[in-house]
Amino acid sequence: MFDVSVISAEVGLAKPDPAIYQLLLERLALPAETVAFIDDIEHNVEAAQEVGIVSVVHTDAATTRQWFAARVPQLEAQP
Repeated sequence: MFDVSVISAEVGLAKPDPAIYQLLLERLALPAETVAFIDDIEHNVEAAQEVGIVSVVHTDAATTRQWFAARVPQLEAQP
């Protein structure tokens, strides 16, 4: 289903360890500022932000969708 995945149990790392976010960026082969991270735990979001990943704390679907739409205009047209 996904082109890239990082499974904590397989890599021996877990959020909010910055190393897991760095590993994800390496596997994606993308700069941090082009990656979005969503989590409902604030310290996980803060850790992702510390490595440069654009991140948001998920509180509800509508708010998260709005956050994405503000950054990816093509999403505004999506129901």
